Amino acid sequence: MRTRVQFLALRTLDADSAFALACQVRQAIIDHRVAGGTIHIFGAIPAGLAVLIGTQLNTLEPLQAYEFVGNAYEPACLLA
Repeated sequence: MRTRVQFLALRTLDADSAFALACQVRQAIIDHRVAGGTIHIFGAIPAGLAVLIGTQLNTLEPLQAYEFVGNAYEPACLLA
């Protein structure tokens, strides 16, 4: 199952807004995940926001993160 989560692009994001966004991503994943499956996440976001989102996902199923290299996404790391 594929789910696309899009958020408005913001020029600046304060700490409270970043945390709220991380919680929204977590909830979207919970709402659409398949129990026992691997979560695949593709994000064009700043590294700091990726880390913040990761802190919210540390108790969910394994998570495969990807990075954009050249013209394609490649697996970057699997958090299990």
